[in-house]
Amino acid sequence: MLTLQRKNRSVICFFLDLDGFKQINDLHGLSAGDEVLRTVSGRLVQAVRAEDTVARVGGDEFIVLVDEASSAADVELIASRMVSRQSEPLFASERTLQVGVSVGIGRFDGDDSKPLISVDELLNRADQAMYRVKRAGKNAFGY
Repeated sequence: MLTLQRKNRSVICFFLDLDGFKQINDLHGLSAGDEVLRTVSGRLVQAVRAEDTVARVGGDEFIVLVDEASSAADVELIASRMVSRQSEPLFASERTLQVGVSVGIGRFDGDDSKPLISVDELLNRADQAMYRVKRAGKNAFGY
């Protein structure tokens, strides 16, 4: 089991799920869905630093790992940027489409007083936060 132990450093995991993606696939076809996923990926990469990690983990879900976000305000700025960028209209299969994103945030702050956590636990924290955002109305972020 891989665990996180980062002395005086934080690791933030953003777990993202697209809002309305199934409807795009159903109404406009899989090729439109693929174009949407490529656009979303590019927007996520633009919303974070070059040293951060953006990965599609399946279907319409992504994770973004950010090392060394110094404050809650920094984390919320990154999440806000991801939500607002995805809310912009996009062009796929000769149509203008719109997709939102629900973002859950998991955070690990490494210091000697904090117990180690597994990578799975960090992902689970972010995933559960994302589901809380979905239940609260979507197209937003939360812890």
